[in-house]
Amino acid sequence: MNKIKWSIVAAAILGLFSTAYADELPVKGSVREVVQDAAGLNCAVTTDSDLYCWGIAGFTGIGTTEPQLTPVKIMDNVRTVKLSYGQNCAIKNTGDLYCWGDNRYGQVGSGTTNEVELSPVKILEDVKSVFCDYFITCATKTTGELYCWGENILRRVGPSDEKTLTPQKILDNVASVSIGDSNICALSTQRELYCWGNGGGVLPDESVGTVPEKIFDNVEKVIVSHSDGILALKDTGELFRWEQALYSLPYVFLDNVASFGEGWAILNSGDLYRWGWSLNGEIGNGVIGEEVSTPVKVLDNVSSVSIGGYVGDTVCAAKTTGELYCWGSNETGFVGNGDEINDVQATPVKVLDGVSSVSIGWNGVAAIKTSGELFYWGYNGNGSYQRTPVSVLEDVRQVNNLRHDVCATKKSGELYCWGMDNFSGPIGEWLSEPQQVFDGSGIPTEFNPKVPATGIVTPKTQLLPPYVVEEQKKLTVYMERFAEASLKPVLTAAKVVQKAAKFKYEVMILEKRGKKGTFKTTKEMKKNTFNIKRKKTSVYTIKYRVVINQGKKTKRTKWSKAVKVTKQSK
Repeated sequence: MNKIKWSIVAAAILGLFSTAYADELPVKGSVREVVQDAAGLNCAVTTDSDLYCWGIAGFTGIGTTEPQLTPVKIMDNVRTVKLSYGQNCAIKNTGDLYCWGDNRYGQVGSGTTNEVELSPVKILEDVKSVFCDYFITCATKTTGELYCWGENILRRVGPSDEKTLTPQKILDNVASVSIGDSNICALSTQRELYCWGNGGGVLPDESVGTVPEKIFDNVEKVIVSHSDGILALKDTGELFRWEQALYSLPYVFLDNVASFGEGWAILNSGDLYRWGWSLNGEIGNGVIGEEVSTPVKVLDNVSSVSIGGYVGDTVCAAKTTGELYCWGSNETGFVGNGDEINDVQATPVKVLDGVSSVSIGWNGVAAIKTSGELFYWGYNGNGSYQRTPVSVLEDVRQVNNLRHDVCATKKSGELYCWGMDNFSGPIGEWLSEPQQVFDGSGIPTEFNPKVPATGIVTPKTQLLPPYVVEEQKKLTVYMERFAEASLKPVLTAAKVVQKAAKFKYEVMILEKRGKKGTFKTTKEMKKNTFNIKRKKTSVYTIKYRVVINQGKKTKRTKWSKAVKVTKQSK
């Protein structure tokens, strides 16, 4: 691989995890790693290898269900930590793997049926890497052995349909893993691609197995996407794609690819290509409300990409020249061009100069300049929005910008956070100014969680609590997994949420009828079932949102990503 291609790969990967980085490494005695999950948990590993966590109830790892408003030390001698919707794991410097948190599907691996493991449990030894997603946990050992455990409805962990409560050996000589909602794919140390699960192990003879099946050789990277099928990049620059479905065969989707992610690819030339649904202009070619199935060029000389927002409908891309362009949904000011009239920006617009990396979360956009200056725009608390970039901090090395809050690590090792207040209390209020959480020596900053920090304001519209966010993801998984005209998702969260508010779902049906255009129907989902009377010639997509009634007030979330209906209900 030539130097140009490697530089593009390295820069583009930064946009994958909604985490942006500058060039310098942390100083000794400071915060080394910060990890967030969408359920509202934050964890930090110091350069002294101490692990601290804070955030939502039951998942912090301190042995209690009480919310943890300030960072608390969980364990020492930690190398890295992984968080994914309440299922949490940490690898110690010794190679010991500890997991805790959500265990409804056995994803902790403790061998118990406890719905939540409140404290870390030792699971494996000699572990090199750990992967968590879709209620499954996988770990590779230093010897290359791959073990997986957790939810097994689609036989991603073993031949039966029963959930697996302890680690099961799957494969040897594994370098990396990508977990999807229907299947799992793994790259071997020899760059061989293996896939398995319900639709993941598809071979040219159209066979499918619940054990790993070799797909092809010379693969550099694979992503199992919940909305984009399976994407695999070979060392020839060919990007292959196929669906997470039975009898779906790999085909060349794009050539001369240097790096890629869900819905995007950067070519060796630096050209950015996009594809997928463009409900709010997020593809960037001017299309609104339609699917773009063939990759289209959007920008040239691109070094990194970030896709985010409440439903992933805002995109920002940094060029090799440092220019930052954004497009897509602008309802909450995410595009950053100051437009207060148009909710959609269907083509890229220049926002900033001198940018080295960008990260889009649920509440806003964060961009680090080459000078280390951090700019932010988006939700600003109290129902207001910052529609142009404003300088927030200087000398920033890294910013984590996921769902509920934003955390920025300075080059000195200090950690600052703001957004939905899961770190100083009271939980649910909004911090519009950065709050120092670590002071640069690796020790949590002392502050009184009962005393509001400077800049705390109470939003007029309360954001969704973590348990609602978690159930939204579960519903999305079920909808995309079955994608039927008759939807029967498991909505157990309704019982929990009803303690605080009346709770229901609304579903939007988008029906395309040939040249007649697209028809939109919105209905309430009742009794966890929603039936659609469809014609054989019709194509449907489905979106949903949560509706909460509190007294006389009714609050609705934004619409979720569209889910394509691919088969007739029986």
